[in-house]
Amino acid sequence: MKKLIYNINQYLLERYPTVWNTKIVWMLSAALGLHLIFFFIGLLSLTNVESLHERNAIYNFFENGAFPFGIIIAILLLVVWLINLFKNNGFKNFYPTSRWDIFKQFVFYFIILFSVSTFYYSYMLGVKSYTTLKYPSENIEKNISISNKAAIFFSHSITNYTLKNKKHPAPFDTLFCENREGLIDFNKPHFSYYDLNYQYYSLYTKERKLSE
Repeated sequence: MKKLIYNINQYLLERYPTVWNTKIVWMLSAALGLHLIFFFIGLLSLTNVESLHERNAIYNFFENGAFPFGIIIAILLLVVWLINLFKNNGFKNFYPTSRWDIFKQFVFYFIILFSVSTFYYSYMLGVKSYTTLKYPSENIEKNISISNKAAIFFSHSITNYTLKNKKHPAPFDTLFCENREGLIDFNKPHFSYYDLNYQYYSLYTKERKLSE
């Protein structure tokens, strides 16, 4: 392996010194391998069906550790690249070069920086590839149609079905329901549901004559 790397470097040095100096061949090879890794991570990220129960599950790149891993890998690659780049810096050694070679170097620098800072897109490509293969558009459209027809039977907001909104049967239609913690007397009968508390009061109307 070392001999192969040496032969490739010698070939580039003798025929394409700018390519050799910028290390673009090795950087793009490493970046390509990492892009493939992130693609497969994205491909496997939604295999757990429960992960689809959360909102914006497709964007869990920032929550499942892939984002910091990508940042660390990108920084390490850039550090190693810069060390080797400055080791053979033609500007530092006053090596004669043309404007065209300088332009090519900056183009290569841009390509390298772009390749090691776009792992997110490979990850998302893997996610989208998985969803396309696992959930064909025809099935999704069919399920959407079924869900739309059944939507009227769904309790979309649980707050519409709490005890505070209970009006039937009697005497709930004549009682007042208090659900503010500070106004509930916990020494008296009350109801608890999850983290909410409810207490019913009877209301009465007091009539008062207005003086003329």
